Amino acid sequence: MQIPALPPDELERLHALQALRILDTPPEERFNRLVRLAHNLFDVPIALVSLVDSERQWFKACIGLDASQTSREVSFCGHAILSKALFCVPNALDDPRFADNPLVTGPPHIRFYIGAPLTLTSGYRVGTLCLIDRSPRRFTDVQRSLLRDLADVVEQQLEIQLVHQLEKTLHIEKARHHLLFDAVHDGIVIIDQYGMMQEINPSAERMFGYDAATLIGKNLDMLVAAASRDKLEAYLGQTRRNWQAVLTERQVCELTGVSRNGLELPFELLLSPMQLDEQVLFAGVLRDL
Repeated sequence: MQIPALPPDELERLHALQALRILDTPPEERFNRLVRLAHNLFDVPIALVSLVDSERQWFKACIGLDASQTSREVSFCGHAILSKALFCVPNALDDPRFADNPLVTGPPHIRFYIGAPLTLTSGYRVGTLCLIDRSPRRFTDVQRSLLRDLADVVEQQLEIQLVHQLEKTLHIEKARHHLLFDAVHDGIVIIDQYGMMQEINPSAERMFGYDAATLIGKNLDMLVAAASRDKLEAYLGQTRRNWQAVLTERQVCELTGVSRNGLELPFELLLSPMQLDEQVLFAGVLRDL
């Protein structure tokens, strides 16, 4: 028996598989439907959506087998993911790689196998849509093309799964960001390179007596007393010109602020640049002195 070789990108491939967060999940009709279709279209006793993990192949959808997984060492799918092409074994007893494989010599007595690799848009092959028969067979070019078409639909479902996981992760990260943003004791304001305020945390609202809706879209200088505005502009200008250096050499600017009711309050402003795509924003920490 020949144990499947590991793909050269095995670590990255496993990371892509784990990112799907689909292993050991309950059966889903979207995958079961495709396996039923393959089972009936090609008249095979066994059809699987098999995902190749580090030491096992796990079946997301399965017809014709009671098992939910098998060892990767004895798997045919472990061989199938080594190439983009369909992997076909017309008669396992005639193939020295599989003739003494326990899945051939014992249940389920595999004779014919064909697997269409499931490739994510990232390029990693994470499993197969495979068909198994207990008698030797050969597939026509038309049958091969149909199997590849079905496998493409399975790939689409895996990509949808990945998008759902990314959206879930993004939602969690966004919630965590807002939790920290709202809970921090110091005032925080996000401004663009022109000083226009884009986000305000509750502490900054309390410091100056304004609600965020009033401040967003306004210039930061509305929170600064007239005598300190030149100093603020100089600080902003220096930060804009040298924002990359500011990443490691951040300087604090002491200013006099003015609240909504006209009271002056001294505070420190510390700007930290953030590059988002092509836009540079600045997170300002406002500490009441």
